[in-house]
Amino acid sequence: MTSLRLVAVLLALVCVTVALQCYSGKYDKGQKPSVTTECSGKYCMTIEIKGDKSVYHQCDMTNACNKEGCEEGQNGDTKCCCSKNLCNSSSKLSALFTVVPIALMKLFV
Repeated sequence: MTSLRLVAVLLALVCVTVALQCYSGKYDKGQKPSVTTECSGKYCMTIEIKGDKSVYHQCDMTNACNKEGCEEGQNGDTKCCCSKNLCNSSSKLSALFTVVPIALMKLFV
């Protein structure tokens, strides 16, 4: 059982050191993005511009993000930032990306 825990921890470390994967591109609201890109930044972003029928998914290469979560700008635009692989699939961050890793760690610890 101890070796299984060690393997789980090592796999978790490997996942952390691999480059961040983000969805990329402009999509209609409600449409799931399909194009992915490797991100050298720390965050993936989703930008929803007020009055626009599109949502923009991208890697944060300009350091516009400094924490996870969504912020609404003065003009009504919404910017969501996240730091897990392919976490920017929707305009609202999913709790799934937080709950699943915690559940897996509880299972092996």
